[in-house]
Amino acid sequence: MKKGLNNKHDKFFKAMMEDRSVATDFLKKFLPATVIGLIDFDTFENVGASYITEDLNELFSDAIFKFKLNGTKEECYVSVLLEHKSKRDDATVFQVLGYLANGYKLQYKNKEPKRVILPVVYYHGKNKWKLRQLDDYFKNVPPILKAFLPSYDMVYIDLVRLSSDSLDSLTNVFLRSALMVQRHSSDPNLLKNEIEKILTTLSDSTERNFFFTIIVYVLEVLEVDETYILEISEGITPKLKDKIMSTYDRLIEKGIGKGIELGIEQGIEQGIEQKTIDVIRNCIKNGIQIPMISNITGLSDRRVMEIIKSLGL
Repeated sequence: MKKGLNNKHDKFFKAMMEDRSVATDFLKKFLPATVIGLIDFDTFENVGASYITEDLNELFSDAIFKFKLNGTKEECYVSVLLEHKSKRDDATVFQVLGYLANGYKLQYKNKEPKRVILPVVYYHGKNKWKLRQLDDYFKNVPPILKAFLPSYDMVYIDLVRLSSDSLDSLTNVFLRSALMVQRHSSDPNLLKNEIEKILTTLSDSTERNFFFTIIVYVLEVLEVDETYILEISEGITPKLKDKIMSTYDRLIEKGIGKGIELGIEQGIEQGIEQKTIDVIRNCIKNGIQIPMISNITGLSDRRVMEIIKSLGL
């Protein structure tokens, strides 16, 4: 398992991206309007692949989604790069360039249809960071030589600098609450001040696993134990208190350490299982042999064959 998945922020964001409605609402919020108009979001597919190379493994993890484009037969990839660095890094523009190069190289190597990759860099660090473009490093180069520079664009999300009104406008309550928590994850005191607002946002949600995921992530960020749940349950509405206490009971039942690990990875595990099944289904449809499918998914040949049989393929 990549080191990034052991990072509490990364695991939490992965859990978010495994949910189709959360992932699509996230992209609709942050992609440029001109790009949104091109994408058919009903064709959303989490492809279960990665373009991360070994040298980028410590810096990013990625979630790649495939969409059909409106009015054409073309498709594109949108890749959300989850940064493991919560500090400014001026090398990012070069790192993303290498990431894209590897993505296109893999498309060629695997004889896939060539699809544009739209990179989305997600930053939630406390320090202000203006992401520099490649041209910024070559300002004094003669214009005729600039033609030899690789040119690409990326979407950059600076979560901490995002306005509260911008987050409040999100209609997906889990996404809104999750981004609010992650926005304050580098400032525990501010997070404590906002926790009631965040949980109240989730109070009308019928999805208890979302609520549980938020709670356990808060406990990890604040580095407190389950007794903190009892503290925040005082003076709130009975409906919200019931949800909080239910979460408390689940954590006590599992043990706080195991409960936190379960809470953040529970959504991931379920999502990865379904994603792996989707990958196997697509591989079979495209004539990819079992040994290659095993290599792609990390499953044994026997397990791949079992899944294929269960799918009736």
